[in-house]
Amino acid sequence: MTDAASKSSEDYKAQGNQAFAQGQYAEAEKLYSQAINADPSNHILFGNRSATRLPQNKCTEALADAEEAIKIDPSWVKGYYRRGMAQIELKLWREAAETFTAAVEKQPKNPELQSRLNQVRSKMQKSDRENPVTSVKHWIQIWGSLGNMKERLHAMACFWNEASKAERHAVFSRFLEVIAGAGQGTTGADFPVDMMMPLPMDNYVDLTLPTPWMDFYKAQDATDKLKVFEMMYASSTSDEQSMIVKDLQFFFLAAQGGGVPEPADDEVDISSGVEDMSLGEGN
Repeated sequence: MTDAASKSSEDYKAQGNQAFAQGQYAEAEKLYSQAINADPSNHILFGNRSATRLPQNKCTEALADAEEAIKIDPSWVKGYYRRGMAQIELKLWREAAETFTAAVEKQPKNPELQSRLNQVRSKMQKSDRENPVTSVKHWIQIWGSLGNMKERLHAMACFWNEASKAERHAVFSRFLEVIAGAGQGTTGADFPVDMMMPLPMDNYVDLTLPTPWMDFYKAQDATDKLKVFEMMYASSTSDEQSMIVKDLQFFFLAAQGGGVPEPADDEVDISSGVEDMSLGEGN
């Protein structure tokens, strides 16, 4: 960058700042654009132009500018703030939550960033409960953002109870493969389909599964229902996985008199794991 270009860029920036302060957003946008033309490597200019575009309802353009600012300087926290504000206007709640989470990680004592993060998380959770689930991937994002283990296991239990006995048996069989290893020890063939009963829901009387979530699960075919459980288990914490195994043992070991195997540390393939369903007693 030459000195002349630098000076020109700073002049345009100063004029843009003045116009912005006076609420002349279109004029400020124009001046920041001229500054960017003179110095396209300056992340602050893209952040400033993003700020001018948002009040003009140019939300997509504001988001693009914020993305460019972050690309130039990933450490600049204000770039994340600009991106998050654009995502809020676009009602991209999950993306905004990710953005403000990153910002808070960089400045954990910044109350404005924490406030915005709390705001978008609340909006995201409300949206997740009210709007259709669009795909298995989308469901896993929703499930992963639930606030605690009980909510997550409750969703699994509801899906298990909604499944047919044959569908439950497929999930159960796949889960046994994961914790014991394919072709080793106890398998799904050791457990009759009629044994795949609904789970008691006594532990979840205070929870209600949102209708769009159950609608999503009901709409899946048998293959995708199995995939849903696999991906939920793969996304579970170690504590949740332990709870699932204990519940399996409680329900099916006692009934069959045989054994749901204890998983060894080197036997659990979480990346391909199936989730189970036994999520009633003992939670």
